[in-house]
Amino acid sequence: PHRAIGQAVNLVAFIRRAPAGRCLESLVRVEGWIDGDYRLTPIAQ
Repeated sequence: PHRAIGQAVNLVAFIRRAPAGRCLESLVRVEGWIDGDYRLTPIAQ
Protein backbone atom coordinates (compact mmCIF):
# COMPACT_ATOMS: atom_id res chain seq x y z
CA PRO A 1 0.00 0.00 0.00
CA HIS A 2 2.93 2.43 0.53
CA ARG A 3 3.77 2.57 -3.17
CA ALA A 4 0.11 3.21 -4.07
CA ILE A 5 -0.06 6.04 -1.52
CA GLY A 6 3.17 7.50 -2.93
CA GLN A 7 1.59 7.52 -6.39
CA ALA A 8 -1.82 8.83 -5.30
CA VAL A 9 -0.73 11.67 -2.99
CA ASN A 10 0.95 14.69 -4.58
CA LEU A 11 1.21 17.20 -1.74
CA VAL A 12 1.26 17.08 2.06
CA ALA A 13 0.55 20.18 4.15
CA PHE A 14 1.77 20.32 7.75
CA ILE A 15 -0.52 22.65 9.71
CA ARG A 16 0.07 23.79 13.29
CA ARG A 17 -2.15 25.52 15.80
CA ALA A 18 -1.24 29.10 16.66
CA PRO A 19 -2.91 31.62 18.97
CA ALA A 20 -4.38 33.42 15.94
CA GLY A 21 -5.59 30.17 14.33
CA ARG A 22 -4.02 27.46 12.22
CA CYS A 23 -0.84 28.16 10.22
CA LEU A 24 0.81 26.35 7.34
CA GLU A 25 4.09 25.08 8.78
CA SER A 26 5.40 23.45 5.60
CA LEU A 27 4.31 22.07 2.26
CA VAL A 28 6.04 19.10 0.63
CA ARG A 29 5.71 17.33 -2.72
CA VAL A 30 5.49 13.52 -2.55
CA GLU A 31 7.85 12.11 -5.19
CA GLY A 32 6.96 8.48 -4.43
CA TRP A 33 7.96 5.46 -2.33
CA ILE A 34 11.69 4.83 -2.79
CA ASP A 35 13.98 2.49 -0.81
CA GLY A 36 11.40 1.89 1.93
CA ASP A 37 10.57 5.54 2.56
CA TYR A 38 8.52 8.33 1.05
CA ARG A 39 10.59 10.74 -1.02
CA LEU A 40 9.51 14.26 -0.06
CA THR A 41 10.64 17.55 -1.58
CA PRO A 42 10.02 20.77 0.39
CA ILE A 43 8.02 23.40 -1.49
CA ALA A 44 7.36 26.01 1.21
CA GLN A 45 8.15 26.59 4.87
